[in-house]
Amino acid sequence: MSHVTLPEAPAPLPPVEPAPDGVRSLVRRVLRSRWTWVTIAAVVLVVLVIGLLGGWRRVAPEGLPEVAPGEEVDLGQFRIAATGWTVYEHVDTWDPDEVTPMLALGLTVTNTGGYTASLPLSMFELPGVAVDTATGETHRSGELDATWTLAPDVTLDVVVLYEMLDGAQPPSGDDPLELVLVEYDYHPHALNGEEGWWPVQAVGTVALPRDDAVAETMTAALARELAGDDAGTDADDAAGSDG
Repeated sequence: MSHVTLPEAPAPLPPVEPAPDGVRSLVRRVLRSRWTWVTIAAVVLVVLVIGLLGGWRRVAPEGLPEVAPGEEVDLGQFRIAATGWTVYEHVDTWDPDEVTPMLALGLTVTNTGGYTASLPLSMFELPGVAVDTATGETHRSGELDATWTLAPDVTLDVVVLYEMLDGAQPPSGDDPLELVLVEYDYHPHALNGEEGWWPVQAVGTVALPRDDAVAETMTAALARELAGDDAGTDADDAAGSDG
């Protein structure tokens, strides 16, 4: 008669020891703490706000319609036509030796939001370009001072200037830059209920060509400003030598 050898039963697992009273007490105190839940709520709020403003996007959404350069697009609060990009060499008029290369976008904009407002720079995304969107400024064509408000139903040619992030260089060459256009809608804010124009979704991409004419009026205005400063300095020096 043959014998069947049964496998040995596995050794029993060691019993799980309960957490020490001190650990359980600490966990209970943390979970019951009002500040724990306040901190969690604050983190969730920050994540939601960044997401609503498009801060988590790193690349352009796929499948967006392509918009031709110069083609006007209704983005809700503004109608926008993006024409081109270039690199603008900004010279500090107080210290002409301080030169900052900036990315310049040429736009034709019309405020259709019904009231005077600034151009929201979160209407534009530049995937893969290391610009500091927090420092973006809108300038009327040929004006060195930033334009903070745009009147309704007025069409203007503007230049949007972006500083580069620390250590980053502006784009080089003549390759087009991808510009993503973001639509705005007037509705209550999802978090605080405040009514206003808020970003909704990306609606198109523009392959912006390099066009150095975008910043020509800015460069000319800067040259006039610097020439005026030089003339004033020469006059002051002459007056000082006469004295």
